[in-house]
Amino acid sequence: MEAPHTPPQPTTATDHAQHTGPLQPITPSNLTKQNKKRKPANVQPPPVIDLTGKDASRHKNDIASAAIMPHLNEMDRLARINKQVLGDLAKDLDAFVGSYKGDHLSEHRAQARSFVGMLVGHLNTAVFSATNGSLYASIRIRSSQPTTSSE
Repeated sequence: MEAPHTPPQPTTATDHAQHTGPLQPITPSNLTKQNKKRKPANVQPPPVIDLTGKDASRHKNDIASAAIMPHLNEMDRLARINKQVLGDLAKDLDAFVGSYKGDHLSEHRAQARSFVGMLVGHLNTAVFSATNGSLYASIRIRSSQPTTSSE
């Protein structure tokens, strides 16, 4: 059996495929053909923003900041108010639970802790839903039970 081999290449330059046209001779007329002239593009430069009037003191990059910063400052102000109000409420609730002192009021204190835990849970859920999740803190009431290790 014979091993596969590459067919011999034509050795003459006159062998051309039958489906192609004859080669044109290279003449100066072929080399000097000029392409069609293109029409110049009607491109206009972008408009220039004039900052020489009342906005001359503002830098070009401060335009977005000037539009956004008042909103961010207002959000910060409201967040500080919310933090202060909720902090004051937490202190008052702690004082409420702490008002049941002594061993004879231990059941009252446990019930007050339970009520405060439910109130904080409901308040946390209500604030989360009212603010579309923008104001949320994972709040858990600490357990009053002492931790013991089991053996």
